[in-house]
Amino acid sequence: MSIATKTGDKGETGLYYGKRVSKDDQRVEAYGSIDELNSALGVVRSHLLDPLTQEKILNVQNGLVLVMGELAVPIEKLDAYREKYPLEDILKRQAWLDSEISSLEASLPPMTDWSMPGNSKAGAFLDVARTSCRRAERRVVSLKLQNTERNYEAVLRFLNRLSDYFFLLERVEDSKKQ
Repeated sequence: MSIATKTGDKGETGLYYGKRVSKDDQRVEAYGSIDELNSALGVVRSHLLDPLTQEKILNVQNGLVLVMGELAVPIEKLDAYREKYPLEDILKRQAWLDSEISSLEASLPPMTDWSMPGNSKAGAFLDVARTSCRRAERRVVSLKLQNTERNYEAVLRFLNRLSDYFFLLERVEDSKKQ
């Protein structure tokens, strides 16, 4: 089967389970922003030297795939989707982020000034990921405001923690360069 299905030629795309919507739909904007973030993390991971940090970023990327699926499934198919991908999977990843953030904060010296991106390659790419994450978070807020029959709180908490995590990882990477 070809990747060029031509089904999007008129400005529509398929959601999870096949429902068609406009490519400028708020839901598509939200999961598309998360897709961009996932791509930025691929760049981050390729520039990290520490295999453990690479593994952690890959874990985050896998979590983002879950979040994209959560956003891409129509409300009428949500129960079927959650049988295979329970919301608890996102909640567990948020708890992991909380733990990672606490650990990183304990290991870093207090900030004395605002951090300027660009002190290291991986740190600069992490800052791009952080700002991409914030944009994705704003898109999910817009989706939440438009689509009130769904609860997006778990996704929003995950994205909010994730941008904080990237900020701390940037500080770690920048400190390695000095």
